[in-house]
Amino acid sequence: RHAKYVAEVLESQREMMPALPRARRTAAYSEQLSSIRAALEWSFGRHGDDEIATRLAAASAQVFLELSLLIECQAWAERAIARLGTQKQNSRRAMEIYASLSSVLMHTESNDQHVRASFSRALEIATNQGDLAYELRLLSGLFMYSHWTMDIRGATDIAARSRFPDAT
Repeated sequence: RHAKYVAEVLESQREMMPALPRARRTAAYSEQLSSIRAALEWSFGRHGDDEIATRLAAASAQVFLELSLLIECQAWAERAIARLGTQKQNSRRAMEIYASLSSVLMHTESNDQHVRASFSRALEIATNQGDLAYELRLLSGLFMYSHWTMDIRGATDIAARSRFPDAT
């Protein structure tokens, strides 16, 4: 019940937290961190629940990213991907997990192919779901990755894909 509650709290905060000043977000996330960690440990543990574990991993990624706990975010995301199951492979949850993983990998593993693969998988899900806002967010990250790796052709392709259809 605790893990489910923590996931619900994090999901309810998803939209309002980015609007708060950074200092308030950091303080709020720091206060929740031990509870989030305990919920994740149980969810991924022997008596845990894959549904709650993956839900919690997706919901908590924002916290770990905000607090610059990149390695921890990566570990939970990778564990969640391994537990998504076939029904959730193309879900919003999977998209959020792959998106957070790509952001983390971009900063921890630099130009590794895992970064592009994670971005591509999240982007594929966003496109299939018709989530234009998330698609543009992912294209922005993938563009930054292409820029960092000096992949001019890739960056140009991403920029063209990001353009509105009626733009001239």
